Amino acid sequence: MYYEDGFWFMSVLIPREGTFVDQYGNPYSDGDTVLITMDIDPVYFHVEFSPHGSTFQGKFPAVIQYSLTYADVEEEALSGLSVYYRPEAGNAWTALPTEWKWKSYWVEAPIDHFSGYAVAW
Repeated sequence: MYYEDGFWFMSVLIPREGTFVDQYGNPYSDGDTVLITMDIDPVYFHVEFSPHGSTFQGKFPAVIQYSLTYADVEEEALSGLSVYYRPEAGNAWTALPTEWKWKSYWVEAPIDHFSGYAVAW
């Protein structure tokens, strides 16, 4: 997903070595077509993924990345930001282990399922 000027806002890296499983626990087969959608709120850095409940299984998790290039956050507050998820709207948010990439000004966290994700402190 990109900002208007061509800089990216967020991305999801799905490992080739992993298995993508639907919400019922059935693995997708090679060659299956899966429609992945994202409902994005770039003001609050919140993204809802579908198909909701789909998971990534295997040795390597998927990784969600957020660019903070245009974040309206004070410089000293940036190090306190983390990626959070919630399973359903209305549920509590849970912090994920978040890694900062200071040179490129983005954060990333491993994810094992499609859900709602956001950056907050």
